[in-house]
Amino acid sequence: MTSLPPYSYVPIDAARNEIRILELLPGKLIDPIEVAITTVTLREGSTIPYEALSYPWGSKDDPHFEITVRSGFGVGRLLIRQNLWVFLKSLRTPAASRILWTDAICIDQNNNEEKAKQVLQMHRVYSLAERVVIWLDSGSAEMNALVEEAMDILLAHRERVDIDWKSGSIRPRSSVVDGMACLQSQMNLTSSQWVAVSRLMNVEWFSRLWTVQEARLASPLSICLCGTKTILWRHLMDSLLLLRLQPSPMAIRERARYLTDIFNPETQWSLMKLCELTSRQGCSQPQDHVYALLGMLPAEQAWLPLKVDYGLNLDQVFVKLAETFIAGNWFEFLSLCRPVAADYGLRPSWAPNPMLPRNTEEFYVPGCGVPTMGEVSVIKGKVLRVAAVECGAVSTIVASFETLMGMPEAIRGIVSMLSDEAFVDNYVSGCSVIEALCGTILAKDFSTLIEPPDSQIPSLSSSIDVLRTIWRYGHKEKSDSLLYQKLQQISASSSFLLSFSHACKGRALVRTSSGYLGLASSLVQTGDILYNILGHPIPLLLRPARDDKLQIVGDCFAYGLMNAEALLGPFPPSMEKIVHPLGDRTQRRTYRNKASGEITLVDPRVISQGIFHGFSNVGVPHLVTREDLRAIGINVQFKEIT
Repeated sequence: MTSLPPYSYVPIDAARNEIRILELLPGKLIDPIEVAITTVTLREGSTIPYEALSYPWGSKDDPHFEITVRSGFGVGRLLIRQNLWVFLKSLRTPAASRILWTDAICIDQNNNEEKAKQVLQMHRVYSLAERVVIWLDSGSAEMNALVEEAMDILLAHRERVDIDWKSGSIRPRSSVVDGMACLQSQMNLTSSQWVAVSRLMNVEWFSRLWTVQEARLASPLSICLCGTKTILWRHLMDSLLLLRLQPSPMAIRERARYLTDIFNPETQWSLMKLCELTSRQGCSQPQDHVYALLGMLPAEQAWLPLKVDYGLNLDQVFVKLAETFIAGNWFEFLSLCRPVAADYGLRPSWAPNPMLPRNTEEFYVPGCGVPTMGEVSVIKGKVLRVAAVECGAVSTIVASFETLMGMPEAIRGIVSMLSDEAFVDNYVSGCSVIEALCGTILAKDFSTLIEPPDSQIPSLSSSIDVLRTIWRYGHKEKSDSLLYQKLQQISASSSFLLSFSHACKGRALVRTSSGYLGLASSLVQTGDILYNILGHPIPLLLRPARDDKLQIVGDCFAYGLMNAEALLGPFPPSMEKIVHPLGDRTQRRTYRNKASGEITLVDPRVISQGIFHGFSNVGVPHLVTREDLRAIGINVQFKEIT
């Protein structure tokens, strides 16, 4: 038999919303795969019903298999990777065709211009599909058996409860005897069953980035396949939420929390949050780590200038990502940046790499600082020019913490930072040194009230009690059992040590030349300089580089500088700052007169300095500008970052 020529794609018109769909022709298991390609216009309610496939591509080094492709313009052969070949084999039936869409066949993978245009259509392809078919195959019969077992286990537990995604709550069904005990007890699984559940949550499909968009857009009819098992996607998601909300092993619970966060279609994330959440997801083509996010953006961010361009190299894509943040005035992206090699031919430090998982907890600083107007510009795609106020240089690295700590490691870390003087000395901002130390290692500003109070955050008094106990019973050759016994008498000790471990992971405790304590990236070096960048809510550490330029090291929680003290001076003792959390790490901030109880929305320092310019049309105070700060004697300088 004469070999067919390679299939030649006929161009499609993206401007007319054209896409290709394929008909998977009937065949027996041993028959070669044949498909027929048709061009259609993608419109809601008028496109031929089709199923969109969601699967991991696999490695480019995986075996490739030949399929036959037919269309009205001819016939040819096409090579596809092993995962898709096995997936299509499992979907094909001997008697009936199946109408499908899959990127590897329906997009000309050798045409970068077409790929760029079709990538922008993919969110519509998946949202308009009759259903999405998700392939959770593990690649081996043994692993598939574990995954199928886990599906059965989780679905059985799901049948016992009602799940509310909006409130993130579960309640026992009326038919379940002793329902509250059902909710409060850990799932009664054997160790091998927990292994199966873990395997399900870690199949390759869950680790890919494109699959996040595909599943978030999936209709309620969408299904998951693994071996001989088929379940509804929404039922699997319910089961993962159940693992998150019910008592279960820590690793299982954390994985379930992550998966339900990124795959929940009800949650809308900003571009910056998507970069953070999806950094551990993989892509066959590195540039797609940025482009795959576009279809997940909320509608109000659809105007962003970031476009798909496969002609750009990876560093250029990261620069375009940074320029997109700048165009949206989202200067918080600078907290995602890391230092890079001091070579002008490489990506600048101000261009974040979203493929690099963040190894630190995000600083959630309620209401930190006074909102300022950033002045940020890019010079020739190489240099970032920012308006900034210098706050001192790092003089001492007190302690460094690379990983999460258990109780013994946490106690040793705390002992290394304490001294007798810490409990009696005053801090540079006017509070006590011990308050500043507690606040720094928890990344919590104790000078700001939270209403209603967060019971999970230790109070200042209980935090000091924990440190005092550790110093008294832990820094000398005394029995660990006595120390643990004393800590058990402090109700907040466990939450304090856990909060300390999470806040300090991947960070270092530093002291500046001005005497401030800070929690910085573990990449910090002595000589790094702390700046308030206008428009950025958290102080940043910058490292001197050649030609009087600077490089970004990372953000820094600097106790006593988190409320714009470097810009507006100390907060008046007659007033108090109050933050009202609104959910999704957003908040409303007010200021209250301690004597009269009068509340205002404007920082009293802005008023007393004469730089309050009224409210914007959305009811918030106008931003403080560089000119405002210079008018009150603040030395705002322009700095250049490479």
